[in-house]
Amino acid sequence: MTARWSDLYRSVFVLFSVPVVTLALLGGCTSVNKNNKVNQGEFAAIEKFEKANRASFRFSEGVDKWVFRPLSKGYSAVVPKAVQGGVTNFFGNVRDIDSSLNGFLQGNGKSGAGDLGRVLINSTLGVVGLFDVAASFGLASAEEDFGQTLARWGYTESTYLYLPMLGPSTVRDLPGQVWQRVLSANFLFGSFATTAKITNGVSSRANVLEQTDARDDIALDPYAFTRNAYYQSRKNQIFNGTPPEEDFFDLLDESFDDDLPGEHSNNAANKEPIVDQKGLSAKAVI
Repeated sequence: MTARWSDLYRSVFVLFSVPVVTLALLGGCTSVNKNNKVNQGEFAAIEKFEKANRASFRFSEGVDKWVFRPLSKGYSAVVPKAVQGGVTNFFGNVRDIDSSLNGFLQGNGKSGAGDLGRVLINSTLGVVGLFDVAASFGLASAEEDFGQTLARWGYTESTYLYLPMLGPSTVRDLPGQVWQRVLSANFLFGSFATTAKITNGVSSRANVLEQTDARDDIALDPYAFTRNAYYQSRKNQIFNGTPPEEDFFDLLDESFDDDLPGEHSNNAANKEPIVDQKGLSAKAVI
């Protein structure tokens, strides 16, 4: 239950903004093929541990229903909005440290320097990050993480995982998430680590209450919806907000080819990878 959930649930409105007929057609193409991939073009979700993932999802949703959601609703109702904003900014400033490092690791000096500048400005002028003063200077967080760094380094398709209490992930994203959501607090806050984790968790959950309620009202299968939204969100993050578009008819062709033995491998071998303007192949970012 961290700020990354806000990225995840922004996809709610993207997924349901197209016409119902188009959704129905895409739904017909969303099936698991023999390689355990959910057909979504170049950004297929790889589902190898669905039974375990669904069990983890049910457990996490149960804890959320009885613990985190009530706490978050109480937090939203009682704590003044200005204070809530300060808490969000404070933990966002901490994450910018990680984002800056990963920007440099990706070879993107502008991104790394920009986030480093945000940390320096917000930690001083912004009173240890309680105020996002850097935004007034035109410095927006790049929101990089180690999973995105591995993608930029060429880590290809990665298996989907649903982590108990931590939410959606992949094998590739797991190390960065464990560091960012669990270990970094121990390193940065010492004896106050547990308090910091709980505060950040409740704050982050409160920030997405409306989105998760919308998901539960709309999605026929909240687990599958969460998985697909996560992959779309990660795709958007890895390509810095400008991901390559998938051709609708390519999705139909892929679904058809999966039903023909031998056809998919032959077509895949002859198909050119999608490449964005920065030269990153779309096939190397899941």
